[in-house]
Amino acid sequence: MIIKIPYVGNILRNTSTEIFCRVLGILYTSSSENVEAIQIAAEASGNVYLTHRIRTVTVPNMLKYGTELSKALNSADFFPDVFISRFSTASETGAVKDTAMQVADYYQLENQFSMKNLMSFIEIMITVVIMAALVFLTILSTETASLNIQPTM
Repeated sequence: MIIKIPYVGNILRNTSTEIFCRVLGILYTSSSENVEAIQIAAEASGNVYLTHRIRTVTVPNMLKYGTELSKALNSADFFPDVFISRFSTASETGAVKDTAMQVADYYQLENQFSMKNLMSFIEIMITVVIMAALVFLTILSTETASLNIQPTM
């Protein structure tokens, strides 16, 4: 549910993707223990939904049907298209480890820019709220000053 929040959800999804790629890049080898590396990377991402999708969809597709890495990751229905296309090329060329680190760097930079934009938006919103409060107080003080407080008899 949190991932579907318009701007913040995208940042959280990219953060999970970045952590997944970093851990996968560190653990991935050319041996047959890659399923375990994918599961560990999903758990390390800290995203419960991603971990669940990897365990219930991706890994069974790889083990049961022999699905290649990029198609199995695509079946998780979590990762962006850029991620899938990069891993598709990487699985064909055998450069999964290097690609995982490059994709992690890409998402790290994207998150840095997104966070800067979010902070700028928050600063602008705080400024607008302060300005509105100042305008309200100014109008209130001018109206209060023009009131006739003397009792009428």
